[in-house]
Amino acid sequence: MKKIILCALVLCQLSFNNRQLHAQNTLPTIELEYKDSIKSSILKEQRKFSVKLPNGFDKSQKYPVIYVLDGEMYFPIVTAVQNFLDRNKRFASNKSIIVAIENTDRTRDLTPSAAVSSKGHGTMENSGKAEQFYQFITSELIPEISHKYAVSDRKLLIGHSFGGLTATYFFLEHPNSFSDYLIMEPSMWWDNGKLLNAATKKLQANHYEKNTRVFFAFASKEDSTRNSIEKLVGQLQPEIALKYAYYPNENHGSVYLPALYDGLRFLFDIKVERKPRM
Repeated sequence: MKKIILCALVLCQLSFNNRQLHAQNTLPTIELEYKDSIKSSILKEQRKFSVKLPNGFDKSQKYPVIYVLDGEMYFPIVTAVQNFLDRNKRFASNKSIIVAIENTDRTRDLTPSAAVSSKGHGTMENSGKAEQFYQFITSELIPEISHKYAVSDRKLLIGHSFGGLTATYFFLEHPNSFSDYLIMEPSMWWDNGKLLNAATKKLQANHYEKNTRVFFAFASKEDSTRNSIEKLVGQLQPEIALKYAYYPNENHGSVYLPALYDGLRFLFDIKVERKPRM
């Protein structure tokens, strides 16, 4: 009888252990990379975005957030480069949350003034709503991310071409909305250079936090005019940590990858550890 009871107890214990093990194996895990969307009352549409959490994500830790414009195109590139920097033990920690915003009407959202231009693909008639797009990002998207995750005060913005134009507009029109800017090949020609022409007065009037960092990248030096935005920032806001780079072996499209790598290293102050060869 005792043996029967003992066997029953052992079987019950095994069954309990199996249930516990199954429960542990089926506990919900944090998804490090996923797609999401938010209903925007400002833009009056559903906006999609992709999120990448850092490797070894700790929900109790505060992370910087990298916001990427043209997200449907550049999310894979930014996450790949960021992963490389994150996993390289020779680099300082730069763990961040990546949020890549997908387009619905690129010309509308990524141009700061209404204009018609034949440059590029076709005529750009639906334009000039970058301010509205800014309000969406700062009033709806950023609070959504801050509600879901513990984030630091550091917010980085990455933009290329029209995205670079819009990032420059945010930098000039709304100082300190972002702490860091990685701006590649900004389309400063838009609307006959209206934003560039207004930059001097804006930079003279603006007050930036002393920890502001800006990286400008151009495919070649010739793409930058005499009164170029990167030179104006250096002259009129010397307290900003500024770097600009020219890539003569790249074009408007191909510059993104090398500039992204160099730009993130500059913004996060990642230096290569040089050791003598053995």
